[in-house]
Amino acid sequence: MESLCVLGALVFFGLLAYQRVVAQPRRVQDRRRGWQDVAHALGLKATTAGPPLRWTMHGAVSGHTVGLWHEPDEDGHHPVLEVGYPRPLEGLLQIQQSGFEPLANLLRPDIQVGIPDFDHRFRIHSTAPTLLQALFTDEAVHDWACSHEGRPDLTPCLGPCGVERELGTLGRPEALEATIHECIALVQLFTGALDRFTVTLAGRTGLTILPEVLRHLPRLEGARGGVHVDLRQPAEGDGLQLTATVSAPVDPALTIVALQAGSASETGDRVPTLDPILDAHVRVSTVQPEATRSLLTRARTREDLLALMMAHPSARVVGGTVTLLVPTVDPGTVAAALDDVVALAASLSAGRADRVSQAVEAAASETCQ
Repeated sequence: MESLCVLGALVFFGLLAYQRVVAQPRRVQDRRRGWQDVAHALGLKATTAGPPLRWTMHGAVSGHTVGLWHEPDEDGHHPVLEVGYPRPLEGLLQIQQSGFEPLANLLRPDIQVGIPDFDHRFRIHSTAPTLLQALFTDEAVHDWACSHEGRPDLTPCLGPCGVERELGTLGRPEALEATIHECIALVQLFTGALDRFTVTLAGRTGLTILPEVLRHLPRLEGARGGVHVDLRQPAEGDGLQLTATVSAPVDPALTIVALQAGSASETGDRVPTLDPILDAHVRVSTVQPEATRSLLTRARTREDLLALMMAHPSARVVGGTVTLLVPTVDPGTVAAALDDVVALAASLSAGRADRVSQAVEAAASETCQ
């Protein structure tokens, strides 16, 4: 009996040793070979040094960057696929299925895109909510979002860098390639909608779209009425930022803000324009009060200044620029705001040119006398 117990123990520990020394390394080696074979079939570069959690695949498929890696789970680990955006979207797009997002994301606002089933099933975050909501009005994106109704199998994860898909297993190269192309189609869906929106914005404003190498989100520039204009997504905040350049500003230190938006810390000592209507609506700071008063009380400049500040209290004049953060991305609203910004910048520039011309004429007259 004792001999049988000893024999049983020897068999048990022998099998355990075989499992650890022979069988498990063989399975890892088979998986490593499978990882390399899939990478080779898809034209990707594989890294298989160390344990599976350190294996990666990266490269390009149909011109899109593709990466695969392993993430730990309850059963060990599973592969994760990511197809990158062709250019950084700077936090514009983050969509995850409700209940699967990181804890930190639960503290961020959940953006509603106006499609009830989609809003219920997914948590949506963005640094530019109004722009993201505008993309969901694009016909192709709207149809894609509506297609999720009653389709629990569609669980995309659109992160800050690209589209992610968790895979149960690596699978055959053909199946993985099909999944990669599904993710590529999703990338193209949103970047295409963003490009279409940018084209519409350019058509309404008359500005030129900057090349992709110089922009990630919408950015346009051009000349309107002799005034150079820049339109872009702001570094912080929602909406779109308009900046118009004033040629030869009367005072490089000039600051004008709407009265309710100004503060002593932002604008310094207030300089009255001696125009009761202007002084009731704007706060002016300048080191050249006489020249500034003369400029701002000209009929055209006064009218353009009041029109902009009363319609857009967040607008401001700082030195040689007129800036406005438009809280929406609606092309019609942005185009109307652009007209107001350009009008004031042109008035400030024309006023300066008129004073220079008058000074030249006065000097010429004195010389003749």
